[in-house]
Amino acid sequence: MLDFNASRPLISIERHSAVSPRGGVVPHRHRLEARAERRATRGLRAAARAGGIVSGISSSVGLSLITFGLVSLSLVSIGCSPVSQGSVTRLFRPSPGDAVKGSETDRQRVSNIEQRYREEYDPIKPVKAEGLDVLKPEIIKANVMSATGNGPNARIAKELFAEAERVYSQAIASEADASQRTELFSVAAANYTAAAEKWPDSLLEEDARFLAGESYFFADMYPKANEQYELLVKKHPNTRHMDLIDARRFSIAQYWLELDHQSPQSFLSMNLTDNRTPWRDTKGHAFRVFDRIRIDDPTGKLSDDATLAAANGYFARGDYFKADQLYTDLRKTFPSSEHQFLAHFLGLKAKLQCYEGPDYAGDALDQAEQLIKQIRRQFPQQAEQEKDYLSRAYAEVRFKKAERGWTLGHYHELRTEYRAAEYYYSKVVKDFPDTPFADDAQKRIAANSGLPPVPPQRFEWLVNAFPQRQNAKPLLSSNTLDVGRSGARR
Repeated sequence: MLDFNASRPLISIERHSAVSPRGGVVPHRHRLEARAERRATRGLRAAARAGGIVSGISSSVGLSLITFGLVSLSLVSIGCSPVSQGSVTRLFRPSPGDAVKGSETDRQRVSNIEQRYREEYDPIKPVKAEGLDVLKPEIIKANVMSATGNGPNARIAKELFAEAERVYSQAIASEADASQRTELFSVAAANYTAAAEKWPDSLLEEDARFLAGESYFFADMYPKANEQYELLVKKHPNTRHMDLIDARRFSIAQYWLELDHQSPQSFLSMNLTDNRTPWRDTKGHAFRVFDRIRIDDPTGKLSDDATLAAANGYFARGDYFKADQLYTDLRKTFPSSEHQFLAHFLGLKAKLQCYEGPDYAGDALDQAEQLIKQIRRQFPQQAEQEKDYLSRAYAEVRFKKAERGWTLGHYHELRTEYRAAEYYYSKVVKDFPDTPFADDAQKRIAANSGLPPVPPQRFEWLVNAFPQRQNAKPLLSSNTLDVGRSGARR
């Protein structure tokens, strides 16, 4: 019987070399043991506690297990590419009766699947639609498939699932080289996908989609794995595999982001050979996966991790406005997250980078100053460790705010608006006396004393030529209101 709570051993794949998230080069590995590295991410540990499944790569240390090998994997198409199994050549989509042939283990596997996925209705009825709904592409496709005998069929779905389980188990236990194991996982993924299509909206489809994603994941076909995971979450938003799906997608996105950081791609570059990365825009797909984790499971164990990882990715590529938006979202949406200090500390750095100069708005400086105060109040231990940077940041904020105030005063002074200029100069002297702008502002105030507060109207005759706006008369005079009040007292 298929046991989804059992631990699945991590696959053995030959590697050339791997680059860890810390930047060091990790020697190649010929076999990975049943459990991943001891320092797995919090998401994978949480997934293991929830479902008992610990396998695959983690988002931090596990990233070192994914490599940049030069040998590309062959593309696989379902239903047409043959696989050699000993002396037998089998298509990826076996015939309905093939799954029950063979050893007692195969027959027992089918029996167990029959018990686990009992048919709620048999045969599966064709899709019915009324009105203009019959013209929808998915309705047309479903009815055509059903009319030609290729529609949903629970019996065939179970047989395909049993065949996929057999190949998957064979791939797990195989001692063959990486290319053969990858081929076996591809066969298993194709059969899982076919089984899911044969019995839609069922428990078997949910498990088949998940295992198809797992097979593609172990075959290092990460775009296809992510596609299966997203399709599963779309059709079964409350799936019990959500924790592990989030961990898998987080690892994939982290790998793509790190890969693009080490080897940036141009806008026009395309990938036609490497099955581990999307066909183009690797970093864009990585950010999209992080967003899908946040959207599909907003209260999940890795939602805050995905938010922080995406924010760090935008910060690293110089998109400080987007990074600041995500850091702010992390601070407000996940107040109990373990990443709160990083959200404040890195958010402070992003705020300072978002400030564009004294000629622009100063909201970023005000918010940065507020973050410095919050860090010192909410995280005293970390603030003590980073006190040098926080002191420099606070001095930088005050200097830039004084510079901005002096710039505004100088702007009004050039327009001979001396009253407005005196207002901003006085504010600099009062609020920022420890900056070099305070002395200069005091000198400008003394130099402008006695000058008219506003510039003279040079075209007064033209202004007078236009009618003046008259103040509107009130509907009720004050006397009328007083009479009404006195009558109410009586």
